[in-house]
Amino acid sequence: MTKLESQENTDHPIMSIIVCTLNRAHILETVCLASLVVQELPGRLELIVCDASEDTATETVVREWGSAHLDWACLYVQATQCGSCSQRNQAVRLSHGDLLVFLDDDLELLPGALLELWRSYQMKGETYGGFEILQIAEKETGPGKLVWDATKSLFWSLFGLATVSNKRRVQPSGYNVGGRPVTQKAALSLIRQAEFVDDVEWMNGGGMSIRREVFLVEGLQFDERLQRYGGYAWAEDVAMSVAIRTKAFLRLVECRRSWAIHHPAPGGRMSQRRFAAARVYNFYLIGSMASYSRLRRRISWARAQVGLMVGSLAWGCVHCSVDRVVGTIDGWKAVRLLRPESGEGVVHD
Repeated sequence: MTKLESQENTDHPIMSIIVCTLNRAHILETVCLASLVVQELPGRLELIVCDASEDTATETVVREWGSAHLDWACLYVQATQCGSCSQRNQAVRLSHGDLLVFLDDDLELLPGALLELWRSYQMKGETYGGFEILQIAEKETGPGKLVWDATKSLFWSLFGLATVSNKRRVQPSGYNVGGRPVTQKAALSLIRQAEFVDDVEWMNGGGMSIRREVFLVEGLQFDERLQRYGGYAWAEDVAMSVAIRTKAFLRLVECRRSWAIHHPAPGGRMSQRRFAAARVYNFYLIGSMASYSRLRRRISWARAQVGLMVGSLAWGCVHCSVDRVVGTIDGWKAVRLLRPESGEGVVHD
């Protein structure tokens, strides 16, 4: 672990910005860290970068950034285990802020995002456990793309894997729906509404914040079982969101005045086969936490599996590959091996 020189704000920072990264030094520097520079700071802040990279490029970037921005307390730490859940858990243990803000290395915070996030926390802190940053679409969507997206949503809604509306919901099966990035015009329309926050059932892990008490008092953490099919787990944000609501009995909110843009980095974190397996296994674990009856959960999950297999077959025909079909079957096999009690809690001590 390497502690940087900028320690001006280490005296109980109000917010801890946590970024977990892997071999993306340039993206981290030009997207995420560059957007932090333009933020109006609401008070003392700290930046924690947990790095699982194979070289020292990221450490160099963070060291230079910390030296250039002494108003931030900076901490660079080498990951003890590569994975979105394990790296975040490691960073949480080192944090000091009252509000922990989790950012992807390819997320750009728009000016004022942190200030508005902190204001929402001050107003809703005791009622809510999680605060999400509203994600803005990179560019306006054309009419053709809008029709295509609506058609896809309508089709996947037949299997409970999507919704025509954009409301963030978690289905009885455990699969999350809604939450697509909105245009700036739509975001401005939301701001004009009387309430500048909106309850949601799940948060996007690329830009979400969680009260410190959730980790310290409630004893929750990101579940590393979700890394079974790859270090960068699928749906760990949904699992944590459900845990906050069902274990800590706290609500989640979308902060309509705190904006960010996700610039997806090219290349995936896992193979198509592992992706398909995680899409089955991880959401089964999440669904086991739902407050619905067991019968309703099982029917909803089975319905979703039909949709996933249909989608895998269609993808295979287009790409001349059976990877997703085989991966889906791998996920089913893994679910069958779960002990009945092992799926009852996704987030554990």
